[in-house]
Amino acid sequence: MSRRSMSELNNHMFLKLNKEEEKKFREWARLNFHQHTDASKIWHPVVRDEWKIIKDELKWKTADEKQLQYEKEYWAKC
Repeated sequence: MSRRSMSELNNHMFLKLNKEEEKKFREWARLNFHQHTDASKIWHPVVRDEWKIIKDELKWKTADEKQLQYEKEYWAKC
């Protein structure tokens, strides 16, 4: 069995969520996010997805902060 189909099979083992339940799961994920902790494979796919979104947001935030610091230092030299 390929990795992709195994992943799809694993996701079928989780409860199907309606929109309200998904919103609650995503809120829970945001409240319980720990930057240096990986999402467990036994967690619901919605929680794992939200943690990935949060980590991506943090990467962009860090990149933006670095750019702002560079610009601040650049203009301070002028």
